Amino acid sequence: MDIEFEKLWRISGELHLSLAPEEALCKILTALTAGEGLAFNRAFLYENKGGVLSLRMKIGAETEEEAYRVWEEISKRPHGLEDLLKSCEEKTFDLEPSRVVEISMDNVPDGFFDDGPVKIEKPEELPDAFKSVIDYLPAAIVPLRGENHPLGVIIVDNKFNRDPITETDIRTLELYAALASNVIERTILFEKLQKKQDELEKAYSELQEYHNRVLKLEKFSALGEIASTFIHELRTPITIVGGYSELLYRSKDLPPVLLPKVETILRTARRMEAIIKNLSEYIKSPEPDIRKLKVKEFLEYLYSLLDIEIRRKNIELKLHIEDDIEFYGDPSLLEHAFLNILRNSIEALKDGGIIQVECRMENGNVLFMFKDNGPGIPPEMLKNLFIPFHTTKMQGLGLGLAITKKIILLHNGRIEVESEQGKGTTVSVYLPQRGGDKNG
Repeated sequence: MDIEFEKLWRISGELHLSLAPEEALCKILTALTAGEGLAFNRAFLYENKGGVLSLRMKIGAETEEEAYRVWEEISKRPHGLEDLLKSCEEKTFDLEPSRVVEISMDNVPDGFFDDGPVKIEKPEELPDAFKSVIDYLPAAIVPLRGENHPLGVIIVDNKFNRDPITETDIRTLELYAALASNVIERTILFEKLQKKQDELEKAYSELQEYHNRVLKLEKFSALGEIASTFIHELRTPITIVGGYSELLYRSKDLPPVLLPKVETILRTARRMEAIIKNLSEYIKSPEPDIRKLKVKEFLEYLYSLLDIEIRRKNIELKLHIEDDIEFYGDPSLLEHAFLNILRNSIEALKDGGIIQVECRMENGNVLFMFKDNGPGIPPEMLKNLFIPFHTTKMQGLGLGLAITKKIILLHNGRIEVESEQGKGTTVSVYLPQRGGDKNG
């Protein structure tokens, strides 16, 4: 078997094991520069990206001293060609800015990619397009061509040991160009397939998310129907109990010994009425009345509603709004949701606390962030924040954040909470800029 063909056979076996682009390109250039390979001093690969040849990868020393130092180190630690090629699986490549030169395909001579490798020995033989990237002669330019279009070029030279580039080298490079082109085209296809796979995985993830939202809304609907029946049956008797206990409480004929007991009945009835009112509010699934809203006006309106509560506790409320963002949503429902979030922060803060409200665009969503420097939420409580009737407040019913989440879901959004004890809590609300507009 011819020695050059035998080399190509071994190189081909390794190259076809690589699908990752960087690894495959590294192996292509390593095979060109390895002593057991084609043994050039330096190799540069320029890739065709949208009509521009850009340096994608290079292998070889920058100076003669560096070259001989590397060769001496390799001679002390003999490596077979296969070992050198396998080392590409762990290499990373960072190009120095000085080497990142681009070549317009418009400046490449016509028919250049239809021919094989070209040996350039004299400056006048060097095409103008490559004068900015070739700094030593003789050199060889190896066109790489895919099935229907130019893929790029490989440039090789022997700058440091000054070995000649022989006709045998050129014939070997001609065979090698076909092999390298095949590998590069395959890696391009692999990149495209990988991109499609990532897009499909993202689409599937989004589909799962929407499916989960639909299930939650269906669960809300089923619970709502059951709860509506209970509310209807309980509201009247509780109202009657509350009304009569209030009459007794105000009656002058009530024996003093019964006063505390009637007071307990009255307080309990009022609490039950409040629970029924909140539960009724929670199980409603109103169709959002979508309107165009301006973030700045909307948040400033909320600020005005909380002004007295904020002043009472000497809390500083800071608004940070990116531009004048417009979005679509139900102002009444979102007012309810955001006030629940803000009032939770107000209740958690001591006098002199700070609440920051930020708003910006992020990946097509309007992101509202509510940050406070309160005591934070224990990790074991975070997972239960949105569960109805789960609360640690003495006077709370545990429906505020459950209602808030439901409103956000009705707008096809999502809500996230991060908290660190002793530092504060951040509530992030993501709303599609089209809000709950299902038509989009």
